[in-house]
Amino acid sequence: MAPEGTRKNVPVWKTGFYYIAKQAGVPFIPVIFNYKTKTVTTEKPIYVTDEAVNDIKNSCTKMQKER
Repeated sequence: MAPEGTRKNVPVWKTGFYYIAKQAGVPFIPVIFNYKTKTVTTEKPIYVTDEAVNDIKNSCTKMQKER
């Protein structure tokens, strides 16, 4: 599922994926599409907690460092 629905960099992630994963009791798996190099990278599953803002912020920060 790709809830972001954009191909450009965005400063803030939308949160629908988080609440879907939380309700279903499953982790979400970040996927990075690099259109410049035509590569797709998957990250380790991230298990959600009751701290939505921190979970998403930590995930964004981690992924930006790994780019």
